[in-house]
Amino acid sequence: MNDIVFSPTSDAIQQLEALYGKFDLRADGSGPTQGWEGRNLREYSLERRLRYFWAPGSYLTKIRINKRMASAISQVLGEINSRWEAKQAEKENLDVFVRSYCFGCDSEPNAFWYGAGWRLSPLVTGVALEEVIKVFTRHGFTWAGATDKRRRDFYYL
Repeated sequence: MNDIVFSPTSDAIQQLEALYGKFDLRADGSGPTQGWEGRNLREYSLERRLRYFWAPGSYLTKIRINKRMASAISQVLGEINSRWEAKQAEKENLDVFVRSYCFGCDSEPNAFWYGAGWRLSPLVTGVALEEVIKVFTRHGFTWAGATDKRRRDFYYL
């Protein structure tokens, strides 16, 4: 059976769709169609494995992201990996992955629904946080914490 395609609409969503393509939902609204995921998402292999925030003791070697931000996140992670050796990155919690693609995880559609966000661990603080913010913004990400210092979200818009 073919999916019936429809999209949520708002000004914010229209802006996201201008960048990432029309967000096609399954008929039951449970997530994007396989066609949309196939056109827009890719599996990204990590140079250095990341600890998964939601499952302590679990490590990730691949993540799903929007193909549009693949180059930018590669540059960000490459810079983090070259600046902080593995042991130092672990000490600063820079090796903790929270999320990059998450349909329906927020009440309103946002960059995470499109695989175009990166949530930094809330365990990253102090100088490491200040430096990582600079790394992300240098590579084209917008930091959501600019208006709310508690936020650890970065959007590739």
